[in-house]
This record gives sequence, C-alpha cells and structure tokens, in this order.
Amino acid sequence: MLLTLLATTASALSCQPVDGFAEVVAASRARWIVAGERHGTNEMPAMFADLVCLASRAAPVVVAVEQPEQDQPAIDAYLNSDGGEEAEAAFLRATMWRAGQPDSVLDGRSSQAMFRLFRNLWEQHKHGRVVRVIAFEPGLNYKNGAFRMPWLDDKPVDQSDFEQRMAGLLQNSASGTGRMLVLTGSAHARQKPMDQFPNLRPMASFLPRDETLTLLLTSHGKGNAWNCLEAGCGVHQVEEHSPHRRGVVLERHPDQPFSGTVFLGTALTASTPQKSPSGSAGSWYRVERAPPADPILSRDGRDRLDRPS
Repeated sequence: MLLTLLATTASALSCQPVDGFAEVVAASRARWIVAGERHGTNEMPAMFADLVCLASRAAPVVVAVEQPEQDQPAIDAYLNSDGGEEAEAAFLRATMWRAGQPDSVLDGRSSQAMFRLFRNLWEQHKHGRVVRVIAFEPGLNYKNGAFRMPWLDDKPVDQSDFEQRMAGLLQNSASGTGRMLVLTGSAHARQKPMDQFPNLRPMASFLPRDETLTLLLTSHGKGNAWNCLEAGCGVHQVEEHSPHRRGVVLERHPDQPFSGTVFLGTALTASTPQKSPSGSAGSWYRVERAPPADPILSRDGRDRLDRPS
C-alpha cells in the first residue's frame, strides 16, 4: 500500500515540457547533468526546476546548487521539514539569504526565484523525486587581507583550486547515488576554458567527461537580470538572440564548451533578492566589504565570468 501511495503521489507532480530533454536524458549515460545559468532571473531557476522534474520521472535524482557549503544543514533541515512558515523563516536565516553579512551571496543567487526553486525542490523531495539537495560552493576564510582556502591550509584563493574543489564536492556527494542535476553559473558549467582565461579550468571540466552532460541555458530577446557587475548591483539589461522554441539541442562537435543548449524561448526578467526574516533585502550591496584576493573570484563581480566567450 505504501508503494502504491508513493507512486500515486509522485505521478501527481506536474512538469512543464521541454522539447527533447526526455530523449536526451534517456539516451545519455551522464551521471552529472550540469545546467549553466545567468544568475538573478526568474526564468532560469524555473527552467531548472522543470529539468529536475522531468529527469526524475525515471528515477529519483540528487540536486546540487551553487550555494555556500556551510548552508548544507539549513538546506537539509528545510527539505525534511513540513515546509510551513516557521520552517521557511528558519531557512531564510541561512547564509545565502542574509543581508549585510560578509559571506552573503552577492550575485543574484539569493533571489526570490531561487527561493521559489527551493520550495519546488522541497515539494519534489516530499514526492520522492529528489533524494537530497547539495550546496557546493566552497567555504572560504578571510585572513590577513585575503580570502583563503581552508581545505588547502588557508592558501590564498586560486580560482583553479576553487573550481576543482567545487567539482570535488559534487563527486563526494554523488558517491553511491544515481543521477545528479547541477545548477551553477555558466562559467563553472563549461567543459573547456574561456579564450580569455586559457589556463583556468572550469568546474565541469574536472568531472568525468564521459559521465557529464553540460547544458547552457539561454534566452531570446531583450530582458534583464538582477546581479552585480562592475557598475554595481541591481537590475541590468540582458539581450540574447536564440530564436529557438523551448527545448534542448545537443552539440554535434565534442570540442564545444557545452554539450548542448537549453533554449528558454523567451526573454529574461530580473528576480530581486529574497527578503530575510528581518525584512531586509537588496540593500546589502552597499555594505563596505573586505576586498577579494582574486578579482575573478569576487562574489560581487563573478557574473563577469558567468557567460560563455
């Protein structure tokens, strides 16, 4: 009877169709499906939620999101909660949502759309479709004027070591599990370096190539995103021209930076920061912060790397 109840509950989930994705999943042996997004939009986390829902029809999946690894206990607690107001208020005290803190997420990943994604993943977890949600942004220490990597004896941050650590956290979390779907900035989702950073291996390039499928999420038309660029944090215009209906198209040449493209078929709209229990949101980017050790790693400038060359 329990199995019947679980099957009925799982089938009640509704996924928005994404042309070609079911066929890609069925034909792929990929253990990791990595989706590269532009942070700070409504549409890309929503698309990722649909990809998770569609992929988990065959078997439950693990999900990984580019959020601080120190927030793992908060994510676990929320997923295993009743999802009510008290549980959400407790979850919103996690680092990823906290306004004005030096370790806050400053590039659009603390958006309202990201919070809605977590609500969706909570529901899929309750339906038996999502086993667990993993946070895989490595935690850093700030000492003597520089960000440092505690897993390398507090060595000053090196972006290649940071990318490798991200991949390591994914691999460690995937041990003994089935397929994992990963949402991250598109710079980390590449399988080859950018032309302007030829010696910087992205996170996805450290995953086993024959077990990894990387997909670039792309929009069509003039839109906007809430993120932090050199000009500051806020709503910035985005214009992409990908006149393709909503769906997935794989690359024919294996030397491309992505295995394929997920076309949203629409323009992007900005998703502003999620309010914390204190009611604050969106003003924390004016807080004076310690300078990063490496401009590439700068949390308030990382979106400069989050699009392909």
